[in-house]
Amino acid sequence: MNNSISDEKILHLLIRKTNKTGGATADMEKKKLLVPKNAWFFPKYSSKTKIIPLNTNLLKELETFVNDNKGLFLEKNTFLGVWLNPNTQHYYLDVTTSVEDLNFAKKTAKEISIREGRKIVTLYNPKLNKTVYLWEDVRS
Repeated sequence: MNNSISDEKILHLLIRKTNKTGGATADMEKKKLLVPKNAWFFPKYSSKTKIIPLNTNLLKELETFVNDNKGLFLEKNTFLGVWLNPNTQHYYLDVTTSVEDLNFAKKTAKEISIREGRKIVTLYNPKLNKTVYLWEDVRS
C-alpha cells in the first residue's frame, strides 16, 4: 500500500468522521469507511496501538501508522481504527478487528492483551454506540 490519492482521501474521511463522532474505522484495502454494524471492535494487535495527543498532526500520524502496518491491513477482518478517548483527549490509532458476540470479544481481547503485553482498554459497538471497558483499573 503506497500513499496514493485514495489513501489520502480515506484518511481525510476518517479524520473528519473521528472529529465529528469520536471515532471511525476504515477498510484500508477497499479504501472505504465501515458502515456501523452490530459487532464489537477492538485492537487485533494491541502492541501496535499508537496513542497521540489531540493537538498532533493527525493526518501525518495516520500516514506513518498505515505505512508501518500496511501488511496487517491486508489480513481478513482487519481495519484501521481511530478513536478519541474522552477521558484523556488522546487519539488511539489501532489495527482493529471485530467479533459479533460480546462474551467472545471480551475473551479474545483479554487474550490479545496478555499475548501482546499491552491491555486493550475498551470494546466498542458502533451500531449500538456502546463502549465496554475490559479492566476496572483502566479508565484513562
